[in-house]
Amino acid sequence: LPLRMIFSSLSFPNIPSKFISAFILGYYDGDGGFTYAHVDEQGYKSIKGHWHLLASNIFIEKLSKIISDLGITYCIIKRPCSEGRSLGHMRVASIDGIKKIREFLYADAPFYLKRKKEKMDEYLKLRNAI
Repeated sequence: LPLRMIFSSLSFPNIPSKFISAFILGYYDGDGGFTYAHVDEQGYKSIKGHWHLLASNIFIEKLSKIISDLGITYCIIKRPCSEGRSLGHMRVASIDGIKKIREFLYADAPFYLKRKKEKMDEYLKLRNAI
């Protein structure tokens, strides 16, 4: 099977709640990202950023419940893939949501991709949020 077909049908595993943040962090380190940019809109300069990851719609449905339970606002964009399937692209863009995601993922994390955490921290410092 083509990788996109396999990826588009992956479901969220049944894991103990104490390992959920570690699992999501590992998934994010592999198939997620954090992006920010300086934006000039109609003469108003700002910095916009978002935390995001791509997964199957089944996976995103379960993840959205976890994210929602943390009180985080998110959006999901469905992206067409192959063979009539689609993938879900989850985004968290509010400062409050990004701070909550950061705390949830990194609070007890001994292992993570340093560059991704540093990018998120850099953005939050630029926004005077940490």
